[in-house]
Amino acid sequence: DSSTAIARAPARASGYHIRGITKTLTRNWKGARADFDRAVALEPREPKGYLGRARARGMLRDWSGALEDSNQALVLAPQSALALAMRGWVKNGLNDWSGALADLDRSFQFDPTQTSRYLDRAKTRKALGDRPGAVDDCTVCIKAFPDWTEPYVYRAFLRAELGDLKGSLSDYDQIIRLEPDDETGYAGRCRVRLKMKDGQGALADAEKCMDLAEWEPPFELRGSAKLLLGDVDGAIKDFNTAIKGGEEESHVAPIHLERGRAYLAKQDWAKALEDFQKAVLLKTELSAEATPLITQCQQALGLAVKPDADALLQSASEKLRNKNYHGALEDLNLAVGADPQSAKAHLSRGWVKSALKDPMGALEDYTKAIELEPRNAQTFSLRAWLKAAQGDPQGAEADFTRSITLNPADAAMVERLDRVIGRILEQ
Repeated sequence: DSSTAIARAPARASGYHIRGITKTLTRNWKGARADFDRAVALEPREPKGYLGRARARGMLRDWSGALEDSNQALVLAPQSALALAMRGWVKNGLNDWSGALADLDRSFQFDPTQTSRYLDRAKTRKALGDRPGAVDDCTVCIKAFPDWTEPYVYRAFLRAELGDLKGSLSDYDQIIRLEPDDETGYAGRCRVRLKMKDGQGALADAEKCMDLAEWEPPFELRGSAKLLLGDVDGAIKDFNTAIKGGEEESHVAPIHLERGRAYLAKQDWAKALEDFQKAVLLKTELSAEATPLITQCQQALGLAVKPDADALLQSASEKLRNKNYHGALEDLNLAVGADPQSAKAHLSRGWVKSALKDPMGALEDYTKAIELEPRNAQTFSLRAWLKAAQGDPQGAEADFTRSITLNPADAAMVERLDRVIGRILEQ
């Protein structure tokens, strides 16, 4: 018993460390933090105390403190796979995805058998846009721990994002087999079945999910299933209940979008338009999906259709995430037309033109963006790189210098300037 050990030898760290681990297992993070504090004070050269405290601090959302502890553990044990994995986990919490990936990769080089840590790297890879790699890491976890539901949940979500709906459905089936009384699996499988246009299956999952829900029954899922099956009035009723009970605007926004589709099916253009506009107001990320529906309603109502520059910028952003550069350029052309004084529209269009190998068009847009917003360091930096690539090192140096003047805290920019100056001196 750790408490007995502490009572017998209060000056030894081992008792506090064991009790800290026990509290960690029971998710008593404040108690664990206190015990690891004592363990570290008694044995400051022992890395395991810092690692235990790093975990507790991270779970208490003290990520900077967790980073300090994981750094100290690595000072004491530079080749510790566990310490590297812990720091990778902490960097995930700090949204330092590249740093997290580097630490986790090194951790596996020292100890490839720590398979549970592959889930941490899966989350890192997803954040960096490597969804196939994230799926692979989840699969490693699943092979090692076939009864652990979390990697199934994460892989199911990733597979759905990648369009592998059958694979995602299989994962949710397994989650439900492992935890038949948990609503998570049914809710996820319902969403996949909705994408697969399986209205009956989606409705059955939504009903089961509502039976199991302790707090907020997912009326919006049942509404979407009903809409898919043609029960438009039933769908609207469920959407109304979901919106009324919703607390977070970001949660309610997609329900407005779905209810708008239901009103669209009834050809109630005015109510549909109101819902689509509300969805975008609450969550701008829905602009790409909502904008054509808004236009359809406006045309049906005989209203003058005026392009919305902000909505078009958001639509372009969504297309860029899907590597649809030409579609994004179309949206950005419309955005510039809708608001010629938008520096953001010109800056974004310049970046896309550069990606599409149109350097002169990109240079023109960057220059216009600087004219409209002359204190934006990012625009000077992008134009500098473009000038350097086009064989204008003096122009690149001038733009980099201006960028640093506007944002002197950007150390990376100084490094870039040094490289550009180096190329100038070599000529």
